[in-house]
Amino acid sequence: MTVKTIWYKLKAEEKFLLFFSFATLVTFYFSSRVPAKLYDFFLLEVDAFTVSFSFFQGAVILAAVYFIYFYLKRLLELTGVLAVKKGGEPVGMRSLAKKAFGLARPFFFLFLGFSSLVIALSGVTADVQGRLVSGTLLNWDENIFGAYPFIWLHTASDPLKPLFDFLAPLIIICFQGLSLLIGATLIFFAPNKKIYPAFVISFFMTMGMGLVFWWAVPANSPNNYYLSTDRSIPGYVPGRPVLVFEEDVREHQKKIPPISTFPSSHVNWGMQIVYFWAVYNRKTLFISVPWFLLMALGTVYLAQHYAVDVLLGIPLGVVSIMTGKMLAGRLASKKTEVSV
Repeated sequence: MTVKTIWYKLKAEEKFLLFFSFATLVTFYFSSRVPAKLYDFFLLEVDAFTVSFSFFQGAVILAAVYFIYFYLKRLLELTGVLAVKKGGEPVGMRSLAKKAFGLARPFFFLFLGFSSLVIALSGVTADVQGRLVSGTLLNWDENIFGAYPFIWLHTASDPLKPLFDFLAPLIIICFQGLSLLIGATLIFFAPNKKIYPAFVISFFMTMGMGLVFWWAVPANSPNNYYLSTDRSIPGYVPGRPVLVFEEDVREHQKKIPPISTFPSSHVNWGMQIVYFWAVYNRKTLFISVPWFLLMALGTVYLAQHYAVDVLLGIPLGVVSIMTGKMLAGRLASKKTEVSV
């Protein structure tokens, strides 16, 4: 089997993820001040795959549940408890192995792409520590909005503060649930040859574009940059759920605070979820849009992003979706041509 034949048999998103992984690892090599030895790089890859497993846990859990269901169904068919449907797959270990491979294949490429991104981002994060511009983004927020939005939302000046305080637990759930929703979306659309490739490529395009901005405009979140040093801000009265959330995040990120704020990947990914679910069924907008609005509000309300991060995330979300659709079609073979 030649390289050309293997390349032809790869799916559109798999071709993209191979290129994406190569490009991000090259980025790590050139951004890392101390090139990692082979053994060190192996350890980095193991850690990065662990992070990937955690990020896509929603997809992993759903895939495991589905495989257990498929296995039990086949077992019942083998024992004669359930009848085999006419024209169905043959009962036996071969069908189980085929199904397991079918579930594992997309995970391998997803983990490869995401772990490569994690490694590249670690190199960029280490490289930019001496030139963080968190204060610049803080000033941009103040110049555009006349205040720091992540503070103003928790002051008496905000007429919607009582409503936001009431919705705070739901806002936190919507914000934290993004990765679970991404995983569930990936699993649901995996068999869909029209939506899945475009969604996967759009998802990783977000991080590819993000790496460029995070290197050019590196900044810590308002939570890590501002609130961690000044907790006695006049008029700033967030509810207890928000205080607990912000403190937990600071504690979790205190070793190496992330610099991936500008633009907001949360907003970008959220737009993709809303769009591709709407492509599948427009009725999903009644659920996805309210979720997206609360999640996008949470990026600033919970001090995880500056408001300018959201402003940039919106147009980049459009770009990532359009690029994902275009590349999915270009990379697809004639047999699996994609158009969303």
